[in-house]
Amino acid sequence: MRRANTAMTQSATVGAVAPESLAVASGDMGSTGLPTPNVPALTEQGPNIVLVKWLCASASVLGAVTLAIAFAATRHPLHHMWLTITFAVGIGVLQVMPLRLSHEGQGEIIHLEEAFLVAMALFLSPFEALLAVGGAVCFGHTWHRRGWLKTSFNTGQFVLSSGIGIGVSRLLGASTGDLSTRAILAASAGVLVFAMLSMLAVASVITFVSLGRFRDNIFDGVEVRLATWASALAVGVLIASAMDRHLWTLPVTVLPIAMLQLIYSRAFGQYRERRQIEELYAAASSIRSSMDSRGILEQLLASARTLLDATGARLVPVNSPLSEGGLRADVDGSIAVEVSGRLAGGDWDVNDEGLLRALASVGSNALAHATLFEQVRTITSSLGEGVMAIDPQEIITFVNPAAERMLGWTGTELLGRSFHDVAHGGSCRLGRLCPLVGALQSVRTDRSDDDSFLQADGTSLPVSHTTSPVVRDGEVVGAVIAFRDITERKAFEQQLAHQAFHDGLTGLSNRALFVDRLDQAHARATRTSSMYALLFIDLDRFKVVNDSLGHQVGDQLLVEVAQRLHACLRPGDTLARFGGDEFVVLLEDLVDQLSAETVAQRILEELERPFPVGGRDLPVSASIGVVLGSANRDPDHCLRNADVAMYRAKAKGKACYVIFEPESEGRELERLDMELALRTAIERNELQLHYQPVVSLENVSIVGFEALVRWTHPERGPLSPADFIPMAEESGLILPLGRWVLEEACRQMRIWQDTYPGVPLVVSVNLSARQFRQPDLPGQVAEVLARTGLDAHQLCLEVTESVMMDDAETATVTLRKLKELGTCLSIDDFGTGYSSLSYLKRFPVDYVKIDRSFIKDLGNHAVDSEIVRAVIRLASAVGMSAVAEGVENEEQMRRLRALGCPLVQGFYLSRPKPAAEIGPMLAGRVDHLRRGLRAQGGIGGEAEVQSQGDAEGARSVEPVA
Repeated sequence: MRRANTAMTQSATVGAVAPESLAVASGDMGSTGLPTPNVPALTEQGPNIVLVKWLCASASVLGAVTLAIAFAATRHPLHHMWLTITFAVGIGVLQVMPLRLSHEGQGEIIHLEEAFLVAMALFLSPFEALLAVGGAVCFGHTWHRRGWLKTSFNTGQFVLSSGIGIGVSRLLGASTGDLSTRAILAASAGVLVFAMLSMLAVASVITFVSLGRFRDNIFDGVEVRLATWASALAVGVLIASAMDRHLWTLPVTVLPIAMLQLIYSRAFGQYRERRQIEELYAAASSIRSSMDSRGILEQLLASARTLLDATGARLVPVNSPLSEGGLRADVDGSIAVEVSGRLAGGDWDVNDEGLLRALASVGSNALAHATLFEQVRTITSSLGEGVMAIDPQEIITFVNPAAERMLGWTGTELLGRSFHDVAHGGSCRLGRLCPLVGALQSVRTDRSDDDSFLQADGTSLPVSHTTSPVVRDGEVVGAVIAFRDITERKAFEQQLAHQAFHDGLTGLSNRALFVDRLDQAHARATRTSSMYALLFIDLDRFKVVNDSLGHQVGDQLLVEVAQRLHACLRPGDTLARFGGDEFVVLLEDLVDQLSAETVAQRILEELERPFPVGGRDLPVSASIGVVLGSANRDPDHCLRNADVAMYRAKAKGKACYVIFEPESEGRELERLDMELALRTAIERNELQLHYQPVVSLENVSIVGFEALVRWTHPERGPLSPADFIPMAEESGLILPLGRWVLEEACRQMRIWQDTYPGVPLVVSVNLSARQFRQPDLPGQVAEVLARTGLDAHQLCLEVTESVMMDDAETATVTLRKLKELGTCLSIDDFGTGYSSLSYLKRFPVDYVKIDRSFIKDLGNHAVDSEIVRAVIRLASAVGMSAVAEGVENEEQMRRLRALGCPLVQGFYLSRPKPAAEIGPMLAGRVDHLRRGLRAQGGIGGEAEVQSQGDAEGARSVEPVA
């Protein structure tokens, strides 16, 4: 037996169909008077529609499979054909014209499927029973023109559940034609299994459609459902007895149906009480929502008529006589609400009287609130702050115009609603976060400078608020919330926060934010053993753009560069500007080193395209240092190592990237220590100059010295210039070091000039590339000469060939200015660069120093001899003197003499020596060297020389330093 759609069971049918509200039931609403459960209809737009369609289709398929299995398992499928048709017709008739149970105008329709199943399990084969059931149910749905979704689900699951139930009854001992007690009990058990399976199927569909709880759908109205099953089984047993020629049992079937009518009458009564409570709650909410006294009274009368099913309702004075058949309840001390005439007839009962008193009490409270509201509204309507009054149930009872304006709601929409629905979207924030907790529970004033309330359009409004309890006779009767809009303050705070962590020019992250994200990336790498990478990017020659085109163009270029760099990265990567033209990139979740290299190469390629800035297409390149980070590498070290790798890229030639090698980190620390020690040595004057003589082969005499700096490290001892000069060049210490060397050499030469008058000498000082490119170099030299008192023609400044040719035009200007001071000029390391003969002729240079690489194999390779010969002749042709450096043996000396080289220097003549050892040489040993050379017909003879490459067997020429 099946009951259709009932609010008492919500989920439920006892039989094979779902509630009509789900659009899968038979739709036999009748005039039950019971409201449809609040469950969405199963339409094309319903929730979980796709899943429910699959369930319905699956039910129909399983039903067909069950019917096919029953057919295959039945020896004589239609042995009781006419009886099968009879049962099918009976079930079909009840599908079209179901029984109706009613009580006080409310009704419920039922079918007798379970009762028929008891008889069919005892008189028909499984296939015959399933065929009769399925055919009848399908016929009923077709007759009522229900959709295919309803029909397929109900028919399929009915056949499936029936098949399982009949199968259980057969297993328990039921058989065709057997009406023993055991057979009847087995058939009844099978029918119960069928009913339970049908209930589970229907509850599942309802759960998927309504998104409710499966447990609620199963247990809702279970008492009525059990009674229905019991009645259906009783009717089924009586029908089976009548078919076994006990026709006297047919009239007895009225008894179970009468019992079911009694049970349903009681259930209808319970539903009526529940409906009245629900309507009372709705009426109370409606009355509370109004703050106008007249509106409250009108709503009170309308609710009284509806709630009590009265023919009329009116307001009367408290002391007026009660009208005949009326029911009255006092609203306040002056008026009462009176209803008269029940629509259903009869007298008022105790429940009616209680409902009316409850309704009058709600009206009384609402009128009190309305009076207070009118008084408070007058006071608060001019305030700029929003004000809301809340009752103990957290219902809004008052709002001022400022609150309406800020929240976007009207007063009518706010009044009567829960504060949490308005302020927090329905979710009560527990503890100190909820402003009502302190006010209503702890009886204390709660203040918050940073909160948010929900606006009518769904957005959040930043507010600061104060919530104060309202206490009357020692009892908290509500709270008042005063709040103000802090949108502008929050925007200003966000702006300040953005400025604190972002670059003002490009909008990128600044160093502080980048370091924070780097720490987070390191923490994630520690947890997940992943890899990240840092790319330290420095633009090449950006200073030229700033100096030549101005800072405005430079800033515009930086913005364009930032945009291109951002386009090269993934959404999750971090790009920051550290200041100037330095950018840093953080790449996370890398697979390997190649991923970082790919990004670096992409950046270099992106920067190759000129930047249209300031009316020009500016070419830009960058040097990139790449370091791979992991859990075992400190983030600060990674950042420092990326910076080191970037400088290596610049030294490598710029416009490239360099991967930092972890094994070189120790060398970098050593280099840093040496840089600090050199800086200290310069400041404390701990360096020393050594001087190597330059000898003229024409008269075999010392014509000058080359000043060479030496440093005795406090821990490592004497260091070769090759150990610290490159580091000084890279760090910038070469500038103070060069100034010290220049001044110390000039000072010492002035001492020798005063000590040995009449000896023409020239001191040579090497200028580094950075020194030579200084715009004020001529001024520095003039200042040193003036301070030391040295004649300018006794100072020779040496510049390497490559430095001169790097910017020949600028170099020519600088050389001419130095020449105007009276100094001598020399091209050092000649032959190792790419000198142009035309530029060589234009340079105002006095000496050309032939690089030692050509002197080394002078006696072994004819090519070197020809190159040296050509340089000597070329120098002579343009009015310069050639100086051969790196002379280490007698054979080299003889050949240079034969080639006509005027000047030489090298270890064969003397190693560089401190100034204290140069004095004796100048005092009296030049003549000794001259005599020794003449006796041998050349340089050497008895003189002891020492080769640079053989410290043990070498000899040193003592007469010449």
